[in-house]
Amino acid sequence: EITWEEYIKHFYMFSHVDEWKEIEDDGYTEKMVKNDMEKFKLVDVNNNQKMDIEEWKRFLNPGSYDSMREFAIDVSLSDYDRNNDGAVNYEEYKGPQSDDVIPEEFREEFEAEEAANDKVIQGHFNRYDVNSDGIIDRQEHGVMVTPNKQEEAEA
Repeated sequence: EITWEEYIKHFYMFSHVDEWKEIEDDGYTEKMVKNDMEKFKLVDVNNNQKMDIEEWKRFLNPGSYDSMREFAIDVSLSDYDRNNDGAVNYEEYKGPQSDDVIPEEFREEFEAEEAANDKVIQGHFNRYDVNSDGIIDRQEHGVMVTPNKQEEAEA
């Protein structure tokens, strides 16, 4: 069994359980810790403040368990849905634009690779955009992130 304190100290390598509140990184760590905290509470079905092996499996693979489906969709949607409209358009699915993060000296090579990858990404997007309306709505996103294959989670 593992407690929340043990988990957060080991996984995040914090010296104390609230260290995440001291990190200044545009809220990224805070978002991750709060998601993990909520997930921990959801999987701790016996409310003993610890995760046993079955709870740990649900924690690691929430998309593979019906009881965690809505949580997995919410977390994934919040990662993709940058305009907060409850759906994912192609630009959001594709990810942030490279101009902001790629140094000038690497931009030409990166853009050539990006163009080649764009067809693959578009294919993935189209596979999940079942109704071909140009967005992956919550239901379609649910199919994307929750395969409902519990046996895969237990492997």
